[in-house]
Amino acid sequence: MLQANNIKKTFNKKIKALRGVSVEVGGQASVGLVGESGCGKSTLAKIICRLEDADAGSLLLDGVDYTGVNQRKMRGLRQRIQIIFQDNSGSLDPRRTVYQSLEEPLDNYKKLDGAAKREVIEGLLEQVALGREEAGKYPHQLSGGQRQRVVIARALALEPQYIICDEPVSSLDAEVQQPILELLSQLQRERGIGYLFISHDIGVTMEFCRKIYVMYAGLVVEELFSDDIARRAAHPYTRLLFSSALENHCDCEAVSLFSGNAKAGCPYHVQCPHRIAICETQIPDLAGDENHKIACFNPAGEGHFHA
Repeated sequence: MLQANNIKKTFNKKIKALRGVSVEVGGQASVGLVGESGCGKSTLAKIICRLEDADAGSLLLDGVDYTGVNQRKMRGLRQRIQIIFQDNSGSLDPRRTVYQSLEEPLDNYKKLDGAAKREVIEGLLEQVALGREEAGKYPHQLSGGQRQRVVIARALALEPQYIICDEPVSSLDAEVQQPILELLSQLQRERGIGYLFISHDIGVTMEFCRKIYVMYAGLVVEELFSDDIARRAAHPYTRLLFSSALENHCDCEAVSLFSGNAKAGCPYHVQCPHRIAICETQIPDLAGDENHKIACFNPAGEGHFHA
């Protein structure tokens, strides 16, 4: 189990990127984290991988706290937790061939001889459906889908237990997205990898993940299983995202109501049609059971609300 507990992060002493976020990913599970740009998804991803440090909260890997471990110990943990970034062009050094990009983590961690290293790299290319001829190419000579397969292969090189997928298909054309998602699913079946799948596309996330965390303005506002969203989604923001998916407008950015201008209370209350008085002064706790949690004072809109 990979766990982030009550993670908080503030930038420049005033921008509250994360206000106490908790997520967990089991082995061989695909867990989604959905929200629009600026809600804190990528910040959480970097903190889980210890590319950023949290201001508060804890990180656990199989029950072992690694929140403040030194870089020597973190080096070993990084073999078990890898990350795939959205920008595959920026993730690959334009001066390195595909072979050299895959060689780098092996040189840093595995210390294999030439023949053994070549065998591993060829195996990685095969696993992500790339041929040996791609090994000598540079990133600019590859399509977007091919570059993303190289990035996935590099993440697999150290045989991780968990991979953080930060918008892994959002930069790809629609016809390229599905093969990449199918590849990730296949690798999960073969290797038992746990994914934290971060996206602003609730439609893709519902398809790929069994469990979904919905984030808004640095908070998880709802946590539920993807199969239950149609009948159990109760937070107004989740319902808005789901209704947009039904209309084939799955992108959170397309229905964004994010303002970030709530100085107090629930950060969503400024645009919420179901807000009641308490929403303007207090932040609701995320509460419920293991199947469904929600942070909302008036989830069904049953109280007295004003438009």
